[in-house]
Amino acid sequence: MAISFNGQTLNQSRIDAIMQSNTAEEAQQRMGLFDKIKDWFRGGVEKAAIKEAFDLLKQPNIDLGDSANLAKQESLLQHFTLLRGATQAPFSDRYALQVDVDESAQTWSYSMRIDEKTIIQCQDLPVGNGYTLEAFRDAQMLMQLGAALHGQTQTDPQSLLDRLQEQLTEMNAMHSGPQGAIGQNSARLEKLATIGNAILKEYGTSVTCNLDVSHAQAGLQASFGIGSQNISTIPLTNREDLTDALILNQSMILRGLDLTLSEKDPHQAIRDAVQDMVDGPELQEAMRNRLDDPIFSHANFVGITIPDPETSGKNIFHATFRDPAHPGQDRILEFSNRPGSNGELRGARLQDMLSNGPYGSLAGLISQVHGTAEDAQIIYATNGARQMLSATAMNLKGEATGDGALFKDEAEVDDFIRNLNTQHLGSLPIAKTHYAEVAARCEWPLWETGGESTVSTIDTLSSPLSVPLDKMA
Repeated sequence: MAISFNGQTLNQSRIDAIMQSNTAEEAQQRMGLFDKIKDWFRGGVEKAAIKEAFDLLKQPNIDLGDSANLAKQESLLQHFTLLRGATQAPFSDRYALQVDVDESAQTWSYSMRIDEKTIIQCQDLPVGNGYTLEAFRDAQMLMQLGAALHGQTQTDPQSLLDRLQEQLTEMNAMHSGPQGAIGQNSARLEKLATIGNAILKEYGTSVTCNLDVSHAQAGLQASFGIGSQNISTIPLTNREDLTDALILNQSMILRGLDLTLSEKDPHQAIRDAVQDMVDGPELQEAMRNRLDDPIFSHANFVGITIPDPETSGKNIFHATFRDPAHPGQDRILEFSNRPGSNGELRGARLQDMLSNGPYGSLAGLISQVHGTAEDAQIIYATNGARQMLSATAMNLKGEATGDGALFKDEAEVDDFIRNLNTQHLGSLPIAKTHYAEVAARCEWPLWETGGESTVSTIDTLSSPLSVPLDKMA
C-alpha cells in the first residue's frame, strides 16, 4: 500500500510505522537515516506529510456525549475521503466506510476502516436534518463504486469519483431544508441516475451498469450495481418511487443498448444483416460480395419464385434481376424463406421489400431499416428491456399484491404497467427509433403486463405508431 499526500509518497512500512506510533513525533523518529537524509534535501516536506497523515489516521475516539455535533462528523468524513482520494488505485480500494441506520430510533452509526483496521467509529448519532447522514451515505456509495469500477476497468476512477462527489453534494444542498427531499428514496434514485449517466459517458459499454427492481423479504427494492457487484439498495415503499425506479431501470438498459449500436460501424451492421437473409456461411459470404452491386436494385427486379421445399430440400425463395449489360441473362439470388421471429430480414418481409423497393443495391435495401423499429438488431436488444419489465410485472402480480402491498390485485398492476409504458417509457430513444415504436412493431401486449407476447410471428411490415411519444421529465 502507498499513499500520495502533498506530493509525497508514503509506502506500506511508513504507514505501519505511523499506525504503531503514539505521537506524531514518535512517527517522525521512526524514519530511517536514509529517509532523514532525503528529508533534509526536501526541506522537511516529507516530515510534514507524515505528520498530516498521522493526524488524519490517528483521530482520538469520539466522545458519544458529543455525538450531536454533526459538524465534527462531517469534518472527519472530509479528512477520510481526502486521504482516500490521495491514495492511488488499487490501494484506495482498501478504504471502507460502513453506515448503518436505525429507522425506528432515528439514529445512525458509522465506522471508517483502512486495510481492515478501524480508524474511527461512532454510534447513535441523531438523524437531525439528514444532511450529514446523506453525506456519509454518498461517501460509502462512491467508495464501493470506485472499487467496482477499478475491478472492471483496471484504471483509477478517482477523477470520476471527484466529479460525482461534487454533483451529489450539490444535490444534497438542493434537497435540504424543511420541505426538502434529502434522504428520501426519490432523491436517492435521482442520484443513481446521475451516477449511471456519468459511468456511461466515462466508460461507454466497457462497464456494465444496471439497476434491478426485485421483491425481497423486506419488500420491493431497487438494487444498483456494477456488473454483479451491488453498490446501493433502495426500498420502494410507494408507487411514485417504483415508477422512478422502473423508468431508471429501462432507460439504463436502453441507453446502454443505444450506445452499443452507435459504436457499431454501419457498414459492418449491413454486412451482419446478411446472416438473417441467407442460410449457410458460403452463400452468406457470396451475398456480402454482391451488397454494393447496382445490378441487384429495384430498377432491375423481375420477380420472386418459391421452389417446392420437398423438391429443393430447402426453405428458400429466389429473387430474379435483369442484367442491363447482358440482355436475356438474368441474375438469380437465393434467400432464406424461413419466417422471422424478431423481425429478421428474410421470408415474406424480405420478399415484400425486394418487390416494392425502392433500393439501388442490396446494401441500400438493408440500410433503410438499419437502426429503425424494423431492424432485427434493435428488436433483439429492446426485447431484453421488455423481458425485464415483464418479469417485474409478474412479480408484482404475485408476492407484491394484497393487503398492505402497493397493488391490491393483478388488474391494478396491469393499469400501472400500461400507464408506465404510455406516459413515461414510450419516448425513450434507441438508435433511430423509440421504445414505443418497437413495441408497436412487435405487438407486445400492454408492453408488457405478464400476458403472452405475439413477438414469435413477425413476418410482415408494421402499421404506423398510434401511441403518442411523451417527453421524459
